[in-house]
Amino acid sequence: MNVIRIACAEPPEQERYKWAREILTDAIEQGLTPATVSSNKLVSFAVTLQAHQVEILEEQAFTLNRPIAEIAAGLIESARASSHATTAHEGLVGGSLVNPALRPLAESTCHAVRRKKIVFAEASGAGNGMMLASLAATAVAKGQKVVISAPLSVTWQLIENLAAIPEALSSGLALILARTNVVSPLLIRQWATDRNNQELLNWIDEGGRPRNERVYW
Repeated sequence: MNVIRIACAEPPEQERYKWAREILTDAIEQGLTPATVSSNKLVSFAVTLQAHQVEILEEQAFTLNRPIAEIAAGLIESARASSHATTAHEGLVGGSLVNPALRPLAESTCHAVRRKKIVFAEASGAGNGMMLASLAATAVAKGQKVVISAPLSVTWQLIENLAAIPEALSSGLALILARTNVVSPLLIRQWATDRNNQELLNWIDEGGRPRNERVYW
């Protein structure tokens, strides 16, 4: 890590250094071009960046014949503009179905994922399932593939949430069961025979077809 002095317009008062490091990283990863920022609006401060990030700033400063601090300020401004444009034109798919109280969290999570961040989410009964479905549908709408790992007890609810979003349903849903969710036909037949469970034996003889219509989504 290298310490470098940068500048930017109207930096936040809280966690300024962490914010600057993250937004600069985002701008560099996106390959943004530094915007022109009025020098009388700039606030200068030092941050720590990775060595390769400093090298990129130095190369741009040399190429554009501008101080590194101004290059950093321009990249931050470009990242801000890119973030605003993305928020305005790439909303959450199925976002209107998300609990209003969770929409700000869903939007910030979507933005974090676009910046290659890792997000941990846990079902709490407050509508997190629909939020996860909306995030998944947003990624699918961009041509990405999504895997949702969940216990069987909540899987049907997640499928129902996804099925409520046309973009997710049109892309296709697949359910993969773990070994603990699958039974052996031979053992289940033996179990049914030992207990004289004719209904279960008939179901096995008919091919063990799913008995819940939600399976056919």
